[in-house]
Amino acid sequence: MTEQGGIRKSLLISLALHLLIGVVLLVGIDFSAPKRPAQAVSIIEATMIDDGMVSAQAERLAEMQAQQERARAAEQASAEAEQKAAEEAARLAEQQQAAREAERLAEQQKALAAQQAKAETERQQVVEQQRKAEAAQKAAEAKKQAEAKAAEARKQAEAEAAQKAAEAKAAAEAKALAAKKQAEAEAKAAEAKKQAEAKAAEAKKQAEAKAAEAKSKAEAEQALKDLEA
Repeated sequence: MTEQGGIRKSLLISLALHLLIGVVLLVGIDFSAPKRPAQAVSIIEATMIDDGMVSAQAERLAEMQAQQERARAAEQASAEAEQKAAEEAARLAEQQQAAREAERLAEQQKALAAQQAKAETERQQVVEQQRKAEAAQKAAEAKKQAEAKAAEARKQAEAEAAQKAAEAKAAAEAKALAAKKQAEAEAKAAEAKKQAEAKAAEAKKQAEAKAAEAKSKAEAEQALKDLEA
């Protein structure tokens, strides 16, 4: 009976160890990590287990757990490193994208500034051309007005000169006519005076002739009377 109880106890301990190893193996599997080839597990068959064997099995179980923990830690560290690398790559890609976007915006702003500067230059050129055209038009209008004023002044001066010349000519003609009339009047007066003097001389001559004739006749009559007496 004692020998049968020991065998039964050994069988129960072996079965418990196998169950424990199976539970540890099942619980220790990381489903997120890549699957590894299944390792062959040696099935321990024992009929009788002493304390040394149980200790060896426990140490082996602890070593397996430690290996699994180290493997999980390594896998977790590798996953974290891969995640950090992926995050760093994403960050770098985002920075590069932001740099490219900033460069694109800078080029766009530069092109826009160049277009604006070109448009402003063209606008200033148009304004300058308009200013020059307006200045030329004003100068032409001022020249035209000055020429018109000069022509009007020249025309007025010519008219005034012509009027003065006409007035001077009329005055000269009037003066000449007056002088002519005065000369004619003086000539007529001289002729009339001459004629009057001639008439007076003729009348005096005739009177003197008549007086001489009358005297001669009177003397002749007196002489005749004297003779008759």
